[in-house]
Amino acid sequence: MIFVTVGTSDFDQLVKKIDELALTLQDQVVVQIGHGKYIPRNCEYFRFTPSLDPYYNKADIIVAQGGLGTTMEVLRKGKKLISVENTTCIDSHQTDILDVLSAEGHLIWCRDLEDLSSLLERLPDINLKPYASTPCEIADIIRDFITPQSRRAGGKHRLRKWIRVGVAFVTYYTGLACLFERMGGQRVRILMYHSVADTPSYLHSVSPAAFEEQMRLLATRYNVISLDRLVERFSGEGTLPDNPVVITFDDGWEDNYTTAYPILQKYNLPATLFLVPDWIEARGGRPAEREYVTWDQVREMSRNGISIGAHTLSHRSLKRLSPEEIRRELVESKARLEEKLGQPVEFFAYPYGAIRDINTEIARLVAASGYDCAVTTLSGSNRPGQNLYTLHRTEVEAVDGMWTFRKMMSGALDGWIVFQWLRWVSQVVRGTS
Repeated sequence: MIFVTVGTSDFDQLVKKIDELALTLQDQVVVQIGHGKYIPRNCEYFRFTPSLDPYYNKADIIVAQGGLGTTMEVLRKGKKLISVENTTCIDSHQTDILDVLSAEGHLIWCRDLEDLSSLLERLPDINLKPYASTPCEIADIIRDFITPQSRRAGGKHRLRKWIRVGVAFVTYYTGLACLFERMGGQRVRILMYHSVADTPSYLHSVSPAAFEEQMRLLATRYNVISLDRLVERFSGEGTLPDNPVVITFDDGWEDNYTTAYPILQKYNLPATLFLVPDWIEARGGRPAEREYVTWDQVREMSRNGISIGAHTLSHRSLKRLSPEEIRRELVESKARLEEKLGQPVEFFAYPYGAIRDINTEIARLVAASGYDCAVTTLSGSNRPGQNLYTLHRTEVEAVDGMWTFRKMMSGALDGWIVFQWLRWVSQVVRGTS
């Protein structure tokens, strides 16, 4: 069926043209004529109806005047649309938008009614591009603030959310994010998670619903790679796909297995889990309010796309330890994990991993202990040629909604490292670093 609509306007030229063509068209033709004076003789017609949806849904082809409301409604329904220019009620803004939609292949724009016959004849063989609406930025930001996770967050976390949204907004819309991403060639972003649970009072806990939405985005728009593939490329071997990203988890909380792992499997995404052996075995120093993965759970994950890395034996800041203690934390955590898993452990994550927790000597000791790379908590992405033992990561926090997450993936939160440096400077000044 071909459905023609003119809305509430008077577009007798279009109605008359369609009425003439109805004699030769093989399809049923239905016309909504609005306030028009011309009455069709060769096709079914009506003036108004409470809803055009039944006609939109039944139609194979829709012909409409170039009003933006009708245009967007039809495109969202995935229907083939010929938008006809009505010079009596179309302004330059509508013209500009229709020009873009036509150029991008979402619709056919008929600027001259004499072309309508040939367009109707050819349209069944033309593959128009499905239209996906671009989310409203302001609406997305507001939506970020009214999620259950955000509403239940404390005042301190809400302030942090405002700051993160502000940094992302300024960095993205000034073009700095795009500039940073283009500097130095292809970059790889390493995402850092801790817990996946509905505990908004804890900054490092992402809700299961938010985590799944983030993984769905990564699965459809990015290429999630394993950490060993990053190491291979940064060591001068192999290649990387477009939009590469790595997923990591620190500490080994039980919800990594019960909640995050099934979602990762659902979308077939690899990840790396950094573990603290003493915490798994409850040998002391482990936070009492959390449950941790078991060795059986770790072994299952390691057989199914989750690589395992070390996070020291006891999760103490290495910079506060003696060289002998550092070596013990590095070597024994690696050895115990390898013993339990029966496979090499090649990756390391610095406990806390901030500027105050690492230095070049510690990075050298990590390399000397047999690890292929080490990740920090310093914000930013990574590029080939970078030191493999001070890789940057982008932490996803409880306060981050999908707007923030999308901007984060474009580099708009890489400027967060400035706040990390300022925090370190303030600690040095106070003598607490």
